[in-house]
Amino acid sequence: MLKLKGEAVILVSNQKALYRFAVKNSFTILACHMCGLSTMKAIIEAAEEEDSPVVVQFFKPTYAIFEPLPKFLSYFRDFCAGVKAPILINHDHTPSVEECIWALDQGVPSIMFDGSHLPFEENVAKTKQVADYAHKKGAWIEAELGSIPGMEDMVASGNNTVYTDPDKAAEFIERTACDCLAIAVGTAHGGVRADAPLEIDFDLLGRIRKAVGSEYPLVLHGAASLPKAYIDEVNKWGGKAEQLMMCTEETIEKTRHYGVAKANMDVDNFLAITGAVRKFFAEKPEVFNHVQYLADAKAAMKAAVKHKMCNVTKSSGFGSKFTDTQSSL
Repeated sequence: MLKLKGEAVILVSNQKALYRFAVKNSFTILACHMCGLSTMKAIIEAAEEEDSPVVVQFFKPTYAIFEPLPKFLSYFRDFCAGVKAPILINHDHTPSVEECIWALDQGVPSIMFDGSHLPFEENVAKTKQVADYAHKKGAWIEAELGSIPGMEDMVASGNNTVYTDPDKAAEFIERTACDCLAIAVGTAHGGVRADAPLEIDFDLLGRIRKAVGSEYPLVLHGAASLPKAYIDEVNKWGGKAEQLMMCTEETIEKTRHYGVAKANMDVDNFLAITGAVRKFFAEKPEVFNHVQYLADAKAAMKAAVKHKMCNVTKSSGFGSKFTDTQSSL
């Protein structure tokens, strides 16, 4: 769903325009998961204050919070009615064709089908099935080719990595008509045990971009960075967060020059929230009103999101620039 000038526009053409605008202007659209209204508001307020596009995501493990989805999606549209920043909502990591079809029937305007664990031909067939159905609904589909290590949707995949083949990526897009493609070039979900930060294979990323075309939007999953300061803050107040490794923010920032239009960055937000809540409990053990510590959690996540927009995705300031281009059409 894309908001333009206060009007709800749920059209693939507008989402495509935003992603291509990002590619053309060498910035990345930050994608963050919400786990309730407080985190939803933190993401949207950050986008407003940074004048940045943003993708607000949810996935199957949060159904208990957001069901029934049609009512929540209606609320989301109403909440965003006065928001000037371009806001997209996306159903992340949907593991089966049947679940994608169900979600699309509930009114989800953008969905990610994850067939990355499947053999290539099966991934192609099932992605095409979802894409055909989504496009009939006027919805957007993100697919994935290749796999990255770490924790994904509460399932550990170990250190297994299958990098995306450029030629296969081009074939996959042509045969499935997926609107954007998540690729594996060196990132990780949730972090892995390693002696040094992970590295992006920029040569491979460049070859993928050349193979799929300079305007086609690529996606990075696992693009958080596990900053030591966030982990130290959690552990300072009684936590036991392990210092795992992911790509640094500096490395992720460079990918915006290679056609990466969207990047999922969640675990850093989780750490920011956890550090703020642990600090609150340690400093104010007598307080049990959840309104107070949830306010601190929201503020911490909002600050983390704004930091990413300004310093990593470099999307700050592009919200109004994009809406201006659409208004002139």
